[in-house]
This record gives sequence, structure tokens and C-alpha cells, in this order.
Amino acid sequence: MVASAGAAISIAENMAGAEDLFAARMTEQARALGLSKSTFKNATGLYQPDHVTTARELALLARHIIQEYPDYYGYFALKEFPYRKHKFTNRNPLINLVAGIDGLKTGFIKESGYGIVASAKQEGRRLIAVLNGCNTAEER
Repeated sequence: MVASAGAAISIAENMAGAEDLFAARMTEQARALGLSKSTFKNATGLYQPDHVTTARELALLARHIIQEYPDYYGYFALKEFPYRKHKFTNRNPLINLVAGIDGLKTGFIKESGYGIVASAKQEGRRLIAVLNGCNTAEER
């Protein structure tokens, strides 16, 4: 298990008492946001057969984050983030490579491949793109 998965589980257990209870709350929140096809079974996003979402719903969630949390959204565009004795590096290869790219998330799951949720703003217009199922990080 990667370190970020362990951190996600720890946060979930702290917030809801157990990871499965946290996942149920995530699914409830998804429904409240209009994400009718997303069902969460863990806090990590790692593979479980009934843990599902769609590219469209990932884009809708990205839009929600951008609109509802503008004070925090800037963190997604940082190339690196120092915290205590650690330095975390942004794994989004598009940051500072493509004009206007300011987030959001890359990922990899053995069962579904490499993916990215990317957002860019140019000339007052924002575009959100979701790409899943890539065979390599470079293809992503």
C-alpha cells in the first residue's frame, strides 16, 4: 500500500470511526452533488469491484471543487509543497508545461490503468478534461 492510501484510511477512520462508514458517507455526499453513478467502497480509491465512478462524474466533482473551494484550489497548481521535513512533488506533468493548467489529479490503479483529471483556464474560460485507461504514465 502506498503512503497516501495509508493516510486516507487513517483520516477516514478518524472522521467516521471506520473506513467503510466513511465510504458510505462519501457515496451519500456524491448523491447530494448529483453524482448518481459513483459508489465508494473505500477511502483510497484503490480497486474494489463495487467502487465505481465515471469520467463525467469526475469532471463534475472537479468543477465542484474549483467553484466551492477557490481558497484551496491553488494548491493543485503547486509544483511542490513543503510540509514540515517533507517536500511533496506534484505528479501532474501538465503543470507549467501547458499554459493555464492549474490542477487537479493523476492516478494509477492496476485494474484500470493511468488517469488524469486536468483543468485549465485561459482567457476567462475553464476546461476540465478526464482521461482514464492509459497504459503508461507517459501516455497519460
